[in-house]
Amino acid sequence: MIGLGFKNFILRKHLYILVGDCNYIIFRIPDSLKIFCKKNQVFILGESNVEIFNFMSNIKRVKKSNFYKGKGVLQFKNFKFTKLKVGKKQRFM
Repeated sequence: MIGLGFKNFILRKHLYILVGDCNYIIFRIPDSLKIFCKKNQVFILGESNVEIFNFMSNIKRVKKSNFYKGKGVLQFKNFKFTKLKVGKKQRFM
């Protein structure tokens, strides 16, 4: 989660995310996943890709990603960011 002012922490088996509202959004962490928080980054580790992407899609429903600015809930592919889209002004230069 990059650039949106997310605040997050883990307490017991729940992930708490503050997305700009006054209340935290609470996600229950499945037993098969391990989650670590560091500043505004959330690292999800697990054996099954399906469980990881299901959990990540639940988080993405809270706030959509902006692929023009590179902000929001982004995923790594082989430890590299996804490519950013080219805006109108940059496309015609």
